Amino acid sequence: MNISDLKAEMNGEVDSETLATIFRSADTDNDKKLSKDERRALRFTLENKKMDLMQEMFTYQEQ
Repeated sequence: MNISDLKAEMNGEVDSETLATIFRSADTDNDKKLSKDERRALRFTLENKKMDLMQEMFTYQEQ
């Protein structure tokens, strides 16, 4: 994921293929449903990724 991906996510422009890829990677038992723990882990991972990208954007703007 890069800065343009973050912008697309924030603008609601992420395509269904990207969302499907994220979903498949989180679906550990491959039943096409996320358990409560899988949802929590996915949310945690995505929030961390988003914060990392926001920090990267901030650092880039300071330069």
